[in-house]
Amino acid sequence: MQKPGAMARARGRAIKMPVEPEYLSVNECEIVSGLSRWTWRRYAYAGTVASVKVGPRLLIPRSEMDRIMRAGLRPALNESAARVAAQ
Repeated sequence: MQKPGAMARARGRAIKMPVEPEYLSVNECEIVSGLSRWTWRRYAYAGTVASVKVGPRLLIPRSEMDRIMRAGLRPALNESAARVAAQ
């Protein structure tokens, strides 16, 4: 099994596979999630999300960003509830 981002060989040609970063900067979290970088910083320093400080950069694990986004996910309304809500 190949690691993500590793080079694979197919009929003598190298194929590049996309790489998903394991850690995102607070700026990248802002772009992906729509929450401000300051919100991500507040979450990190309050201990709401795990984080890593590398020099001046504050990095958030991708899994933590996904967890926060899933926590705010609202369930879809079924058809009859949607009609009642629309009236």
